[in-house]
Amino acid sequence: RHAVARASEHFADAIGVVGFAGRLGEARRLHHEASALLDAARIQPTLVAGHRASLDVALGRSAIVHGYLDQGLALLAAANRQVPSPIALEVAGTVALKRGQPEAALPQFAQALRLTGTDALTDVVRRGTLHRLAAEAATATGQGEDAAQHYLKALGVWSELGQLQGELPAAISGQRLVESGRALWAMGAHDKGLDLFEVAMAIDGDGADTHEQVVAFLLGQDRLDDALAAVHRALPARALAERSKAYMALWVLAETRRAGRGDDPVVRTYLAGLDGGLWWHQLARAATGRAPWAGLHGGSRLEQAELAYYRAMLGGG
Repeated sequence: RHAVARASEHFADAIGVVGFAGRLGEARRLHHEASALLDAARIQPTLVAGHRASLDVALGRSAIVHGYLDQGLALLAAANRQVPSPIALEVAGTVALKRGQPEAALPQFAQALRLTGTDALTDVVRRGTLHRLAAEAATATGQGEDAAQHYLKALGVWSELGQLQGELPAAISGQRLVESGRALWAMGAHDKGLDLFEVAMAIDGDGADTHEQVVAFLLGQDRLDDALAAVHRALPARALAERSKAYMALWVLAETRRAGRGDDPVVRTYLAGLDGGLWWHQLARAATGRAPWAGLHGGSRLEQAELAYYRAMLGGG
């Protein structure tokens, strides 16, 4: 039993690593191999169901990240039928919310919240995020009072977590502040939200997720100048991953052109300096007129979607 558990955990981790890296074929092969192992295992059916659900969640999340939404959602639904998990419910609910289906998202967030009742750090962090997501879904369905309650609960979670500020990893400290800023913004306190975004980027100076969340949120709120300021702060950070900086630069370049404004010189200079063989290097070359858009061909569904977006937004026709 213990050997099967260790093997299943190893397979789930491996599926997540190769899947998130874009090697979905290899992730599917590992999923098939692990499923065969579970089929042959002589352990309690309930244990098999739990291990199988972990495998389905790992592959389902990878599929969704790379644009295979229906396949990923089917795997998450299968996992939740076996052993419901907060992460599977959160991802499925988030996809529904982004697809304009808040009514479908709300019960998934509610069930996920019921499953995150412990004081474990992972549960606390997920609980705070889930309350914000539930607030957004409630807002979209016209349930203003419920939304306000969820935002207040989210702020309570992040405030309580702040008491451990000196003990928290930088990434979680950054997430705590970004999430608090988003909640305050939704409640009308925009200046306080901006202040928290600034602190988040200072505390988690090397954190790609923190910076990307801030920039993406500000662009979604049509705060282009604030988003540009955040990108200006991120681009010189040596420890921040190049991929993250490249995509943030592409985001704000696309939005400045959509707004009919001239290219920001700092952003354009950064993109003009990218000249390797990676996908974001290719996008940067086309975005700065150093290569034709027609010469780009995305290798995955996600890259193809990105190519279509940036070609339309950055003047490639």
